[in-house]
Formats: sequence, structure tokens, C-alpha cells
Amino acid sequence: MVLSKKKSSKERAIHTIQCVNCNKKIKSKYPNKKYCGKKCALAYHYKKNKTEKQSSIRKLNIILAKNRNILESLFPNDKETVKVSRNLLIQHGFDFNYLTQFRPAKKGGNYIYCYEYGYLELKNNIILIVRKD
Repeated sequence: MVLSKKKSSKERAIHTIQCVNCNKKIKSKYPNKKYCGKKCALAYHYKKNKTEKQSSIRKLNIILAKNRNILESLFPNDKETVKVSRNLLIQHGFDFNYLTQFRPAKKGGNYIYCYEYGYLELKNNIILIVRKD
């Protein structure tokens, strides 16, 4: 039986690698090395995670703002409430999956809000739009 010996550090080839974070050229015995040090590895992952989180938050805020603007555009200034069809909201691009809060209605159901504008789903696909003061 022949046992293979690990190559000593002197026998390993030296690889020139570019740091993924700072683009500094480094020499390493390990061909899969990505960073010049721990600080660069931490900085790279911090930036990557921060960007991904901000991107998902930004997308969510865009959807919520669009929903709010649709409700506002259908809401007359001189009235306290307005009734519209569910299909009208859908035609404007309203997404019923996103909300900022909900409050119970006195007669059952929930008022669903996108910031200060909310709606209550009534019978026959009618939506009652309200505004918080």
C-alpha cells in the first residue's frame, strides 16, 4: 500500500489572483482564494447583502406607492368614501397582495390600507375606498 503525502507548502504552485472586493492582485498557494484578507471578505459580503436587501425593499415600496396612488386617483376630494368596481382597480394595475396595515370594520371584514388610503371589499366585487385623517 502506497500512502500519498501532502505536498509541503514549498512544493505548491503560486497563483496570482485578483481580490473580488478591492481588485488587488495577490499571490496565493490556493487557486480558489477570492479575497486578499478577512476585511475584504467581510466588506464584500456586507455590500452584497446590503444591496440585495435594499433592492427587495425598493421593489416593495414601488408596489405600495403605486397602489396608494391608484386609490388616491379614484378618491374624490369632496367625499369621505367612494365605491368602485374591483375590475377598475385591476385595470389600473392595483395589486391586492400588498398592504401597509388593516383594521377591522364595524360590520365585519377588514379595511385594508396602503398608507392613508384604504379599501373594504363589499358584495358583488364592489370596493369601498376610504381615507384616514
